[in-house]
Amino acid sequence: MKILLATAIDDITNLINFYAVEYNFQIEEIDSLSDIERYITNFRPDVILLSELFGEGESNPREIVKFIRSKTNARIIYFCKERIPGDPFLAFLVNLGIYDIAYRGGLKIKEIIDMILNPSTWGDVSHLILTSDDFNSDNEKTVKEVPKEIIKEKIVEKPVEVIKEKIVEKPVEIVKEKIIEKPVEIVKEKVVEKPVEVVKEKIVEKPVEVIKEVVKEVPKEIIKEVIKEVKVYEKPEGFKKTICFYSPYSVGKTFLSYNIAKYLAKEGNKVALADFDLHEHSLFYYFDMKDYPYSNSIMHTIQHPNDDISYKEGNLSVYTCFKDVKKFDVMMDELLVFNNSVKSNNDIVIYDTGNNSTLRHILSIVDEIYLVTNLEFRVIDKLAESIKNLYNNIALNKLSLIVNQYVDIKGINLKDVMEYLKTIDIDGKQVNIKFNNIFTVPACSELAPLCQLNNTPAFNLKGGEQLGEAISQISNAIYSIRKERKKGFSLFRR
Repeated sequence: MKILLATAIDDITNLINFYAVEYNFQIEEIDSLSDIERYITNFRPDVILLSELFGEGESNPREIVKFIRSKTNARIIYFCKERIPGDPFLAFLVNLGIYDIAYRGGLKIKEIIDMILNPSTWGDVSHLILTSDDFNSDNEKTVKEVPKEIIKEKIVEKPVEVIKEKIVEKPVEIVKEKIIEKPVEIVKEKVVEKPVEVVKEKIVEKPVEVIKEVVKEVPKEIIKEVIKEVKVYEKPEGFKKTICFYSPYSVGKTFLSYNIAKYLAKEGNKVALADFDLHEHSLFYYFDMKDYPYSNSIMHTIQHPNDDISYKEGNLSVYTCFKDVKKFDVMMDELLVFNNSVKSNNDIVIYDTGNNSTLRHILSIVDEIYLVTNLEFRVIDKLAESIKNLYNNIALNKLSLIVNQYVDIKGINLKDVMEYLKTIDIDGKQVNIKFNNIFTVPACSELAPLCQLNNTPAFNLKGGEQLGEAISQISNAIYSIRKERKKGFSLFRR
């Protein structure tokens, strides 16, 4: 089922994404009203989750709902601010054919999932369009704009008791049965399918003495020679890598992306740097782009993937948006078009990401994810929360950590950061986080504005020597063959 999230409510967005795999939902998120028609046309959602907060400040809720309804017949689930039956806005929604309406607040995730899976009918929401004027002297309910025959069929013939029965159609017991569909006993049976006795027999079959004899057959000198041969390795032809930098706060992520991209390009690699912080464009400040004709080279590349219109500086290709471009989002299919186009012409693709709906798509396609933080507790805590919310989109074996603006201070240090991020509680389960690489970048706040002013990487500026060492270390880790490839001598260990 294709679901378009246009709620502007982070809790709902995060929860729906968390359960997307379990219920086989295909999710797209949208934050800006200006993108709604493009998403409806290209994504073709089955269900749209829309809230009264979406597009706040851009247009009023009535106009937004009317516009969306004019563009699609997809079912709309609407989340209102708290209202009571008889509210004119609720009547407006019902008369537009929107019957899945949350107007009381406090919905649990299972109730929202149930709304997605089980559409409501006119009979379920007819009471929402009743007002105090709709009661006659005999206390008989009538509904405005609805023929008398329908009133009798829908309301008079179905008393209040029937509505109560609908509320309890799914009692608590059914929910409990779903939870225990996979009892603990089954898990235990899987664990003991290979009894301890069998394991012991396998160990006895190959005594320790035999292993020692095999090791002795290979002279120490031969092992050393093989290790030396494997240490001298080169990148295979066509070796490419896609990475992204992410942080929930502004901690120098774009500054690092720019400097690392410039360093890798300086080393002779073809590098593409893409500004996918789509709501807070800032990468263009680092380049002299006053004569560059494309204000949004990202969308142009998506629409014309065979045209290489990137801004060029030597081996570096830049894709960005100018300041006057309104915030927008990119669907998964559009991202794949962009990624394939850019990757075909470059060795390394670097995404500078931000807090927008496209982030989840990027995290799912890149080879490595570099999380950026500093030593402020609020940033570290928010980073942990982000990992939790993005858990279904992050492969934990892709993670590396960069502690930017690192200084030795009392109260918090790198060890404290690692301890805090070591274990994260996700849906009641303790998940261990192990980073592939951990880097520290020295504090150099005075160099960032100079980079933008001179359009020059910080490692080329006076005072950027220590920063240059850190950038070199990160860059070499990004575009290199993993050390596991050195295990060529493992043949002698068998």
